[in-house]
Amino acid sequence: MNSKPIAPEIFNFIDEAVEALAKEGQVDEPLNFGSPVREFCRTFYEQFFANVANKRLRDISAESALEATLLLRDPKGSWSQETRTLLGTFQHLYKMDADVRGQNYGGDGDIYREFHEVFVVELIEEIEAWAKSAGEETLAERAKGSAGAYAEAVGKAIEAADADD
Repeated sequence: MNSKPIAPEIFNFIDEAVEALAKEGQVDEPLNFGSPVREFCRTFYEQFFANVANKRLRDISAESALEATLLLRDPKGSWSQETRTLLGTFQHLYKMDADVRGQNYGGDGDIYREFHEVFVVELIEEIEAWAKSAGEETLAERAKGSAGAYAEAVGKAIEAADADD
């Protein structure tokens, strides 16, 4: 494992997402392919797969989700509970990705809100827990701050969107 398996700078994507939510407040609309929050998820897992699981992540794809499944089922894998949680969360991200980008979903904005309000915040909290267990205190602190800032920005964006209805 590298001395820094995950660069704390990935949370700059969350900072960008917080700014975008403050300006545009789009919690009920599909994500663009290169949106800051999607790039955060992709970049985190790219580094996580490479530096923790020693696997190459090609994107948020069926192939990568299968790789996560195989890693979880590997009897030789002695993954910590925090690592197993993040691998399982990647599988959930894959299942949600097309929906949150508006490719498979024809309903209302509930899936988008769930992604922002629940999934992303929980992912950041899981990263914090993993970082603490791996002795990556700088990453853990950055995650903790980002989770709070993102949750607050999403909450305000939801309030504003609901006030417009």
